Amino acid sequence: MIGTQQFDTQEKFWGYRYLFKSFQDEFKLGSSADLGINTEISIVENLTANLFVFNGEGYTSAQDMNGRMKAGGNIIYTPVKGLIIKGYYDIYGGKMQINDSISRDTVSVQTLSFFAGYKTDKFRVGGEIDYQMDGEKYNQQAADHDIIGMAVYGAYVINKKFEVFANWFKYQSNKVGNTTETWNNKQDGNIIIGGIQYSPAKGVKLAANYRTFIYNDPDINTGSFFFLNFEFAF
Repeated sequence: MIGTQQFDTQEKFWGYRYLFKSFQDEFKLGSSADLGINTEISIVENLTANLFVFNGEGYTSAQDMNGRMKAGGNIIYTPVKGLIIKGYYDIYGGKMQINDSISRDTVSVQTLSFFAGYKTDKFRVGGEIDYQMDGEKYNQQAADHDIIGMAVYGAYVINKKFEVFANWFKYQSNKVGNTTETWNNKQDGNIIIGGIQYSPAKGVKLAANYRTFIYNDPDINTGSFFFLNFEFAF
């Protein structure tokens, strides 16, 4: 069981995993860990990659009875200090054997992601675009069910103890066939988060933050919340 690294870079860059997940984790475009094999490759200076083969079901589920696997990789480029560019792709599923004499082709869930971020000692800003094809989530195949998302996040360091942060998610599913609504219209919309973090000592973080959920469906009320999150790391 190992980390998949699918959104590990984004979570470390965002820096506030203790109060909210990254986009791909929140909307189940991938799992943070799985059973499998990973290899790290240094191509040239400042350019690295990793290739992997996983069970594909994530760390909470056993391998399915049909033996589907997930394969893919990351490529990460750091051209200058503070700038990171990352591309990601995986594919899960494919042909399924029904019995010894009959087989049928099924769709494969494919996930594409592009991330770029820049940080200094005083601030960081990053963004990503994510696209999943033929899947209601990373391990659930569904023909023509697609998800496209965007995320922009940043933070500004006021001093050693205080910093402010903001995050914006955009989630959108597609229409399937002749339907008038998108297949996941109950989640389509935006999430906006903003707040301030106080760190009185090493390993201790306290974040006061405001969140609003703005849905595309007018029948779903927009929700606004105030949270106080705490982390103690040792």
